[in-house]
Amino acid sequence: MQQQHPSSVNSQSTPVLVKMWEPVSLPFKNSSLPLPTLPTTDEIRSCSDILWERCYDKIVAVNDKVVVKFGGSVNAWEGQALMYLEKHVPPSFGSATRIPGARLHSIWPSLTPSEKDDIVAKLRQMFDTMRQAECPWPNFFGGLDGGGVYHYLFYSQTKGDQKHLGPFHGGAAFAAGLAGIFEP
Repeated sequence: MQQQHPSSVNSQSTPVLVKMWEPVSLPFKNSSLPLPTLPTTDEIRSCSDILWERCYDKIVAVNDKVVVKFGGSVNAWEGQALMYLEKHVPPSFGSATRIPGARLHSIWPSLTPSEKDDIVAKLRQMFDTMRQAECPWPNFFGGLDGGGVYHYLFYSQTKGDQKHLGPFHGGAAFAAGLAGIFEP
């Protein structure tokens, strides 16, 4: 569903509507990249190389080329966000490759300050590249679908309210929304 977002206000204080990004239709297949053979459902569920696990979902490395997230908290908006980044960020960042090695959180305490600085510099460069993606809706804080902020910090704490909070229009509204979550 295509949504519109008030991006600015004209001289009569009437919001000017701007067409938001059109999410890709699902299921999506990227025909521009060579894809590895996808595993079967049984191969995914029986995989013992668990990279991350939470009560409702897992991320497993099925092989050297395929990592799969599955379970209760797999959301279409995660894929839509990746598609948006792929469209607006240089191709070198558009796909991820699994790199063998130890997980950073497990080796961080044993790294030297110089090694930590090198890692931080590489991460900073990656985030700087992501920040170059032009936001089509300045001062809009929410999901690509025009909805709430899809992050666990913005999950409603109201009993029985199963939604993410937002969207927010402007930095002050975003900060107030974040602060409001933690008020008693």
